Amino acid sequence: MSQYVKFERPYAIRDAGGLIVYESAALPAGIEEVVNSEASATIGRGEAVLFDPATSVLPRWDYSTAGTDTLPTVVLKGKRVSAASNKGWLGVAMENIPAGQAGDVLTLGIVAVKCLNPPAVNTTGAMVIGSTTAGSVDGNTTPLVAGTLGTSLGMLLVPAGTSAGQSGSLTQLIAKLGAGY
Repeated sequence: MSQYVKFERPYAIRDAGGLIVYESAALPAGIEEVVNSEASATIGRGEAVLFDPATSVLPRWDYSTAGTDTLPTVVLKGKRVSAASNKGWLGVAMENIPAGQAGDVLTLGIVAVKCLNPPAVNTTGAMVIGSTTAGSVDGNTTPLVAGTLGTSLGMLLVPAGTSAGQSGSLTQLIAKLGAGY
């Protein structure tokens, strides 16, 4: 199920006891429902999510010519980032997604993303890439060359940190997803 949400803004909803029941830290332009294909790990909100082609079921245009009119149930599956060389980014989890369960993943927009403390390159305009810390991203300014295309989640807009002009957190940076890297 795909949704287009243009006017959501960051906010928190609390229950009568003061506990947060919903919180948003994004300016979304595209959200997809993604099933966590990890064996046991939860994809945490704000963590980078990779496409899992081995377990996803996506539609094609040729079902009727292949002898069937029965379309498969579309299942988009993802897993946590695990290396700087990861390719096939889906986006950033908008909520905790337990293993085997579905949740919303921001695919296009501006969002706070879990990052290394500190990112290797922590400057506006850097590419946001994977890291070996599960779910966390890093920064990189090395130009993309053959073999590395598709390794970037997007562009770093606001660096991690607590100084002026930074995100206010040492473990979160603000990224623009789908920035054309």
